[in-house]
Amino acid sequence: MWRIAVGGGEEIRITGGVCAQFFAVVKSGVYFFSGWDNPSVQLYDFANRKIEAVAKVEGNMEAGFSLSPDSRWLLYAAWEDGVVKTDLMMVENFR
Repeated sequence: MWRIAVGGGEEIRITGGVCAQFFAVVKSGVYFFSGWDNPSVQLYDFANRKIEAVAKVEGNMEAGFSLSPDSRWLLYAAWEDGVVKTDLMMVENFR
């Protein structure tokens, strides 16, 4: 993930390894999946330009995730042993 001023300028790398279906842009920043090792959802905050872990992921994410418009709820599909679960996973106390 990179950032650049709207008017152009130098590209600045924020973090590596963000998959296309594993991020959501909201007013305050960009939420993204940290990766497969010790997975979590992280937030790149536009105001302070810092990354913070905001939720631990149970199991492995599958096919991306979605964030509610107010950024209070996160929805994702999980898989175990190569099989997608049909359960909806809810992250409590997300923000």
